[in-house]
Amino acid sequence: MARGAEMPASAPPSVGLLCPQQRRPRIPDLAIEQGMGGTVLARAVVQHGHVRSVTIVSGPSVFRAAVRRAMLDYRCSDQGTRAVTVTQEFRFDIQ
Repeated sequence: MARGAEMPASAPPSVGLLCPQQRRPRIPDLAIEQGMGGTVLARAVVQHGHVRSVTIVSGPSVFRAAVRRAMLDYRCSDQGTRAVTVTQEFRFDIQ
């Protein structure tokens, strides 16, 4: 690599590869009753094969608790002591 050249940034890990056992969030009754849909963007920290924390980045508040509960139930590949941050988007469509 040439002097002064930047190292390419590594791509963040895919949540699907890192956490192959995922649970879909349950659509809240309030959202169903009111015909609400939306998209939630969440960030999770994975360590020792489990989701340790979930931060909701954006999205309607009615879906946030469902997303958090679902992600905390994921079973992930053990990365040892290294914490890995992943981002996932959830789309809720009421039909």
